[in-house]
Amino acid sequence: MNTQDHSNTQALAQQEPREDTQPADSSGFVQDIGQEASMRHGTPGEQAFSGLAPIYVSRHGHARLFVARRYGKLYTLKCLKEDFLLSAPYRQALAKEFDIGLQLDHPGICRTLGMEEVDTLGQAIVMEHIDGETLEARMSQGKLTAELADKVAHQLAEAIDYMHNKQILHRDLKPSNIMLTFNGNNTKLIDFSLSDSDGHCVLKMPAGTTRYMAPEITAKGYRPNMKADIYSFGMVLRDMAQAAGDRHLARCARLCTRQNPDERPESACEALAHRQSYLSTLLLPMALTLCCVTLAVLALLGIRHRQAGGQELLQPDGNEVSPTLVQPSPGTRGKQP
Repeated sequence: MNTQDHSNTQALAQQEPREDTQPADSSGFVQDIGQEASMRHGTPGEQAFSGLAPIYVSRHGHARLFVARRYGKLYTLKCLKEDFLLSAPYRQALAKEFDIGLQLDHPGICRTLGMEEVDTLGQAIVMEHIDGETLEARMSQGKLTAELADKVAHQLAEAIDYMHNKQILHRDLKPSNIMLTFNGNNTKLIDFSLSDSDGHCVLKMPAGTTRYMAPEITAKGYRPNMKADIYSFGMVLRDMAQAAGDRHLARCARLCTRQNPDERPESACEALAHRQSYLSTLLLPMALTLCCVTLAVLALLGIRHRQAGGQELLQPDGNEVSPTLVQPSPGTRGKQP
């Protein structure tokens, strides 16, 4: 539920053909994407959505979101804005987002359930409805604690690594694309409109949000790779570290945002493992120091205890008390027992 970069919208617009029924170029755009999606993913006889209500409209981008009901459940519908409904490149982008989303089934990622024609909306991606708010909103309210930041970091890292294991790049990781549920504060990664995978050969232009985008993306000859997502993950960690005052999380952020991609961690979970390793290096010396102090205190107490025992052999005036020998009485001398 984010505002995409204006530059990305322009890049898509440049590919738009003069006639929407023809491909933009030879890269493989489907000529009638709406019809193809309906044939593959249509559900004849399915109850229509009701109670459509807009929840987000991209200011510079091409998407809009609605919440709707079906069979007593809430769903989120993602479709094109009216000005883009007949644009082949944008319809292709929506179809690509659906295809990628359908491959992902992880508790930390918003589930994609289907794609179908919806009255007044056109083709729409049907997704699970998340009752929550974005990480960006939570931080702006000053309600991100260090404990919650740690939880979000680990859940987000697991979702990113799961996605990467399927050869899928998000390419737009940022706080506004991360949801926190109201019930349980669980993390949900959303918005795969700029995502890419090895299985797609269209819409491969560089993409992202400038502040969170890896520097190498704009370099000539750049090929999308997972290290760019790791950089964006690091920028999200940096934002959370600043909001929660967590300097250890800030250290992980520095590892992920190194300028040289080869120096970044191989995975998001590996980046957080560095944090645990760093904490261990801090805790071990502290534990050893505490152990030494404890032994020193015990030794000191033992010395004082022995000194206190020696004081019992001194008179009140400090003179040493000589042991008293019991002398036999005169009447008993020489007698044998």
